[in-house]
Amino acid sequence: MDYVSLICWSVAYILIIIKSFKDRTYGVPFFSLAFNFAWEINRYRLEMYSMISLSSILIFAWAALDAVIVFTFFKFAFNYTSPAPPRIFIKFKKLSKNTYLLLAALFLISFIIIMYFIFEYHGNLVSYSSFIDNMILSALFIRFALKRKNMRGQSVSIAVFKLIGTLSASFATYLQLDNTFFIVAGAVCLILDIIYTGILIYYKKHTSFEIKKYRGIKF
Repeated sequence: MDYVSLICWSVAYILIIIKSFKDRTYGVPFFSLAFNFAWEINRYRLEMYSMISLSSILIFAWAALDAVIVFTFFKFAFNYTSPAPPRIFIKFKKLSKNTYLLLAALFLISFIIIMYFIFEYHGNLVSYSSFIDNMILSALFIRFALKRKNMRGQSVSIAVFKLIGTLSASFATYLQLDNTFFIVAGAVCLILDIIYTGILIYYKKHTSFEIKKYRGIKF
């Protein structure tokens, strides 16, 4: 078990939660959040059948922290005084029942996809699906930063912990399963995460003052 990855991602989740409440916005793109949350719930379900260990505790912490991140999305995604609300909800001035049903359906689809990987391949492709999720997440974080054009809900620390966690996981999984897919996927994530970190460093130097005018907003 790669504890470096588990710890780094746990720290990244905690920082995302802190930044989300501090800046009163959500910190993870919705589609990545839905897929990621489903993956972690299913991963924890698998860990439940094994003995209690540090890895099972950390995976449970992942799922619990991700649930809080999901909460921040529902709480802050419909804040139209802030820039760049999710385009899929742009027509909804008020949170409607239909919108909740749409969100629930998207989460359910993600859950079913992960369950398919687990039951069809007896868990052997869980690692593959996690790296596909990571590549999508890394790409969407770049789009996230470019769309917002500021540091709201994001930080260099989050990007660095994500980068280290994913890089460590790619090497650990390659050594375990001996498949070059994880080296390639890790390299793709590394490149995307470096780009994302660079964008945030640029924003930190040039646009950090923009955050102040949003922190006083009441919801």
